[in-house]
Amino acid sequence: MKYQVKQKQTLYDVALQFYGDIAGVQWLIEDNALTSLTDPITNLSLEIRDDKIKPQTVRALSPYSPIVT
Repeated sequence: MKYQVKQKQTLYDVALQFYGDIAGVQWLIEDNALTSLTDPITNLSLEIRDDKIKPQTVRALSPYSPIVT
């Protein structure tokens, strides 16, 4: 799945939203050829895995998507 990053979203926001845990940041970096946490991501289209780390967290946060910190 592709996801268009919203303004002011971070990799942490996207990882929580789709994977339920900030550990998903590593997947985002790997799957999108990013080199570090500091790569600019605003307006990027990120590849999102179907896997979830904490599905219950994804369900709990879904009413608040997109998450922006």
